Amino acid sequence: MSDPTVVPFPQDGRALPPASLSPAEADTWRAVVGSRSAGHFGPEIFPILEAYCATAMMCDHVGSRLRVEEGVDHALP
Repeated sequence: MSDPTVVPFPQDGRALPPASLSPAEADTWRAVVGSRSAGHFGPEIFPILEAYCATAMMCDHVGSRLRVEEGVDHALP
């Protein structure tokens, strides 16, 4: 059994997603952070990155809802 007081430290130096993110948002966090070398994103950018992950998932949700609506013209002008 693992000790709940022990906080895992990422082995490669990349920041773990905040606990407040949903699983899909956390996946986006890991994809973004993993796309750059360790240390590329410092703590000063974490709030922006967290907002990006949440916004990206909201956009995916809205887009999927619009795709199922009848009569929505998805063609670009």
